[in-house]
Amino acid sequence: MKTPEVLAVQAVVDAKAPAGRPRRVLEAGCGSLSHLTLHEDHVTGIDISAAQLARNPALEERIHGDLERYPLPPAAFDLVISWDVLEHLPAPERALANLAQALAPGGLLVLAFPNRSSVKGLVTRLTPHRFHVWAYRRLWGVERAGEDDRAPFKTYLRPAMAPGAIWDFARREGLVVLQDQAYESLMQRRLRKNHPLVDLGFRVIGASVRLLTRGRIDPTPSDLIFVLERRPNGA
Repeated sequence: MKTPEVLAVQAVVDAKAPAGRPRRVLEAGCGSLSHLTLHEDHVTGIDISAAQLARNPALEERIHGDLERYPLPPAAFDLVISWDVLEHLPAPERALANLAQALAPGGLLVLAFPNRSSVKGLVTRLTPHRFHVWAYRRLWGVERAGEDDRAPFKTYLRPAMAPGAIWDFARREGLVVLQDQAYESLMQRRLRKNHPLVDLGFRVIGASVRLLTRGRIDPTPSDLIFVLERRPNGA
């Protein structure tokens, strides 16, 4: 079942679909499912992991390459999706620029990623990768987490992923922000419900951040979704 946040993105994606032909879609970092329904679209996937590419059955074309460096064809895609990928890149600003230049006029760029200023983001940035693997196994019950090219992957959460940085990126690239959502993920809500001590930690850290920032930062929303559009030529 899709969450309200995903449904909101789906509505925009469906409304902007080109008429009379299949949409050209790029799944950037396609080992992570985008959660969007792509109908009869022609879907190309790019991932640095050959194993992740092989696991995605929805792809009609597969590109084994680094999203920060692979020369994507310019203005080639009507819809570009990056879902839970940017946080795993050491230089996400390079990937963002690469994705933007691959977006055709009238196309949409969907970016979904963790909120680096959230409790989840702070804990992720301040703890080593081995702790993330432990959390997946002990808190979420994922027995093979971190094995055989499976999540969790190394995470950076660079400043280029901050909401203000994404707005700046949109302005530089001539993109219009259609949606900007901050929300608490279903995964985090379940974690807090099932582990009272974890929930207490979230509350304490959250209250501290709100106090220190005088309410400017709400660290509860764990994730962000942006939908950006490149206006048609002449618009």
